[in-house]
Amino acid sequence: MSEPLRGVVVSHAGLATAMVEAVQRIAGEGDGLVAVSNEGCDRGLLEEKVAEAVGQSPAVVFVDLPSGSCLHASAHYFQTHENVAVVSGVSLAMLVDFLYHRDLAPRAAAERAVSTGTRGLARVGAMSLLVRVDDRLVHGQVVVGWGRTLKLRRIVLVDDVVRANTWEQDLYRMGVPSGMKVEFVSVAEAPDAFARSESDAEHTLVLVGSIETLVRLADVAPVARVNLGGIHQGPGREERLRYLFLTGDEAVQLGALADSGVSVTAQDVPTATPIPLREILR
Repeated sequence: MSEPLRGVVVSHAGLATAMVEAVQRIAGEGDGLVAVSNEGCDRGLLEEKVAEAVGQSPAVVFVDLPSGSCLHASAHYFQTHENVAVVSGVSLAMLVDFLYHRDLAPRAAAERAVSTGTRGLARVGAMSLLVRVDDRLVHGQVVVGWGRTLKLRRIVLVDDVVRANTWEQDLYRMGVPSGMKVEFVSVAEAPDAFARSESDAEHTLVLVGSIETLVRLADVAPVARVNLGGIHQGPGREERLRYLFLTGDEAVQLGALADSGVSVTAQDVPTATPIPLREILR
């Protein structure tokens, strides 16, 4: 396609605007998304707003519910425009993934959105994946210390830069023993990796290299347990533990994660005692 797809999110009240803003914060971009609310609209006015948002561009219209005024207005527009596809049951996972696949045809993008949304649905079981924050990523402390303790069979390394660099990936693979697999994914790809790992969560470790990546990951994937394993000295960082240096913003972000129900502890090696975040931030 010569022109990138436009995504139009149509919802009740202010949901569409909130979702588009959330996607912009997660992905760092969002110019391809437009929000439309049905607030104060009859069917005719809502159809006009959808038409205006789509314009002359090929588009996918994302609707909140599989029935009601938003779907009816969008479906009516779709019937007369071949370059527009409609998906109901919109989710953040769908929209984040859509931003990275705007080169698809509308129907192909719609099918991908449905698949992405379906994979994002999961029952949270008794065992959840452990996410470790370690700015050294794959190294001896991880593969030997934690590898033996957790009997790791799989490491999921979530990092946008490493995901795009095969040379770095090869270096990290050299440090992983036989019998242990390492998978490299971007933040946008992480929900799929979490879904694939659910059945073997006890023997899987998710690795991120920064608090910034952790926060973005928690916005798109079911992060429930976080291990702060090693963030070293740097500009603006304050020592909290001998292996943990945080900026003020990072401390606030971790506190917000904990307040949302995520278990956050610091523990560099398996033999050490986990330290709750509230004690670190005193």
